[in-house]
Amino acid sequence: MSTGTFKYVPAGCCYSKFANLSVYWRPANNKSFKQRRINDKTIVYHCHDRDLIIIKESMNNELVIGGDYNLVVFDVFDMRNNHIYEMDYFMSNYMKSSDSDYSFKNTKKNPNITLLSDSGGFQIIEGRTDFIDPVDVAHWYDKNTHAGMVLDIPSSRIREKDILKRTARIQRLNNELMLNVCKKAELINIVHGSSLDNRLYYHEQTKNDKIPRIAIGGMKNYPIHEIIYTTLSIFKEDSSYKQYHILGITRQATLLALAYASLVPGLNITTDSSSHVQTAKSGTYFLHTPKLTQLILNSKSVDSEDWILPCQCPVCSIMKYANVMSKNVSWVTSLYALHNAFVINKFCKYAVECARQGRDTMNHLASLVVSDKTVRRELTKAFDLVDEYLESSTVKSAYAGNRSPILTPMDWGDSNDFTKRVLAALKNMEKYHATQKNKIPSEQRKRNTR
Repeated sequence: MSTGTFKYVPAGCCYSKFANLSVYWRPANNKSFKQRRINDKTIVYHCHDRDLIIIKESMNNELVIGGDYNLVVFDVFDMRNNHIYEMDYFMSNYMKSSDSDYSFKNTKKNPNITLLSDSGGFQIIEGRTDFIDPVDVAHWYDKNTHAGMVLDIPSSRIREKDILKRTARIQRLNNELMLNVCKKAELINIVHGSSLDNRLYYHEQTKNDKIPRIAIGGMKNYPIHEIIYTTLSIFKEDSSYKQYHILGITRQATLLALAYASLVPGLNITTDSSSHVQTAKSGTYFLHTPKLTQLILNSKSVDSEDWILPCQCPVCSIMKYANVMSKNVSWVTSLYALHNAFVINKFCKYAVECARQGRDTMNHLASLVVSDKTVRRELTKAFDLVDEYLESSTVKSAYAGNRSPILTPMDWGDSNDFTKRVLAALKNMEKYHATQKNKIPSEQRKRNTR
């Protein structure tokens, strides 16, 4: 059997950051750099060897471009140009996109791109909303995505088994409702738990043979080797899924470990991150050198009209000049976000290529990327776990005595506050399902009350 795969998924692909931006360009021979604003959504740059016209919200802009301009549509939801992104996945979010006046239907026609979506369960725990109807999410998935996360109540920090049991039951009910609605889009089940035993229990309680993909939540701040240990253990428990998604991984060292884990036959790993968007807001420009380094491009740091961007991604090859990308205008953030996504994707592809070359190559790449000794030790343990699995199909505990991982505090406050949020979300969802029980066939209702 061939090796598995590892793919990066840019998250946060909402309309305001990843859609409806057009760039018209043509060769030119200008003596000096000039810019002029046509209206609040259109600006023209006359660079040394090209003219650029950038139009924000181009679908709603009545400006007609004539002449010999070439058009590039920087819109991940528009099939005309999404071949340029060289990515296999994009991820949106129901909570952030459900009220937008666009459809993904054109992109869905492209067989080379899989559109994923988050359900908004994270936003419930964050307090951004009190309730989300799983039926509404499923309808939106069917219209706009290829696959979406089931509506869950994130509970990876919960140690109390009775609360975990309740969240698993709610997720199982949500799964049933969403499966009844989704006729085109697939669902991605999610497993939670504060330890591997809890995650395996959660998987047992929520597994549905009609759901072909799985995601593992709450591991963003885990030690690297514990992430690999958990991923391999769940794969060994159930290798039937066509996708194993690790939610919210941002550290470069962890991306290396996931790339190496993709050597396991049948283990097709993806991970999402919104780092490209978050860093873009501060004007951060990523470079692959081969590690991901960061530059700040602004009017202070860019002091020359001739400074050419050190990248040939689809964004930089068109924009070309750093002073254009350093302007304090709204569309720059969108282009930064796309560029950064390209670079992170390139880094992940490079890591996979190195993994295919063997452990020595990965060790060398790790020495270039990771300087912290503690992180290097975690990464070495992660590589060891993969090597052992490849040799004997066994997973050693990442910790002596099979101890549960030491959880790093997350962004939701202390444990008591997090538990209160989970219980509040549970109360609302349990009330919702109490009103739904008469709509569920009796045999299914018996299964759901186990």
